[in-house]
Amino acid sequence: MATIFKLDSTDFNKTIEEYISLSRKELLTEVNRRAANICARAVNLTPRANIDRIVRDMKAIETVKASYVKTTKRKGEFVALGKGGKTTQGARTVGYMGKAEAFAIANWRLRRGKALGFYRRFPNSFAGPGRGKSGGTASQYFDRFVTTHRSSSGYIAAGWLKAFNTLREMVKGVKTLQPDKVVANYFKTLKGSAGRGFAKPAMMVGDVFKAVFANAARGIDKVGRMPLRVAMRLEENDMKDYIARKNQQLLNTLARS
Repeated sequence: MATIFKLDSTDFNKTIEEYISLSRKELLTEVNRRAANICARAVNLTPRANIDRIVRDMKAIETVKASYVKTTKRKGEFVALGKGGKTTQGARTVGYMGKAEAFAIANWRLRRGKALGFYRRFPNSFAGPGRGKSGGTASQYFDRFVTTHRSSSGYIAAGWLKAFNTLREMVKGVKTLQPDKVVANYFKTLKGSAGRGFAKPAMMVGDVFKAVFANAARGIDKVGRMPLRVAMRLEENDMKDYIARKNQQLLNTLARS
């Protein structure tokens, strides 16, 4: 069952009403824009797993893979090694190995997965027993296991992206804040619980406009409350700053008249 937490938006609602009365912006568009901004801020503020700690906790050793055959006048044809953190010809050049303890864990997971029949449902690209011409190995499995966990460090933060993209579509041509590029680019396709996030663009409910947005990524209930609260506060402060500037401009005009 999904975990839902509610934040008091009374002050935020009063601020946006005052902001719109001064800025003369279209109410529907502005509510959607501000909601999109909150989602973008939430992406940027939601804590992510420490990548280096993931590698360290899994007792992994970073290695560099031989990635392509290169020919030069001086050396002729030779196998070139990719530099750490980069890709060559679409393939990763950084891999991960483990010592005895790490391989013991990998072998146990492989045996357990095979006994439970998991690998029949896994894609061919997964490093598991019997996949490919030579079959998967514990070494291949460990490399994929570490890489997957390392890459998914921003998964919970990415749960805001579907809501952000929906709201941004409603305000095309209007400037919005942007979510972190690393998260947005890596999670262009959202799978699992993060893909269940959503937004309902602003609509009239009684006498007010109401926009709804949600992040359903597993774990958001543990780390998402404070980032969302801060995101709303920052967006509210942005409007308050605008209101203060506008009021000061009005006072300056009156003083000169």
